[in-house]
Amino acid sequence: MQGGKDALLRVLDRRNLSGKGGPRHVGGGLQTLPTPGGCALLTQPTVWTDPASQAVWVFVDDDCAMGAYQVVTDAAGGTTLKRAWTVKVKATTPIIAGNVLFAATSGAVLALDLRTGTQLWSSAGQHAGGSIGGIHWESPIVANGILYCADENSHLTAYGI
Repeated sequence: MQGGKDALLRVLDRRNLSGKGGPRHVGGGLQTLPTPGGCALLTQPTVWTDPASQAVWVFVDDDCAMGAYQVVTDAAGGTTLKRAWTVKVKATTPIIAGNVLFAATSGAVLALDLRTGTQLWSSAGQHAGGSIGGIHWESPIVANGILYCADENSHLTAYGI
């Protein structure tokens, strides 16, 4: 899958990236669909395999919303993305730790349920232990069970997972 500033996601056939198409696709693309919020995609997708079902999920955040897609392969071997949920939040590239989706927005780090998009936690909450400042390209990272996120104020904030 790839996306870009044209606000489209494209599922590519890795067996045919020639741009010449084939019987089920045009130009190496199996599917084209809008980004979660219909805005430019400037972040990287994040992939997760559900340990319970072995289903593969892709999480994408464009300039308007975050979305989750299940990777679906039919009996004939055709693969598509099926949108599972959308949350209206502008965030940076999401990450997964402890089977939770984390993303940074200006002013907060969010924790979302992978399967539903339900917000589990926000650092902006008054009892959450503090929050981050504005962000532009900063994305959270996890190392040794600690989530770190820098902000545009040159602060690095750490949260225990």
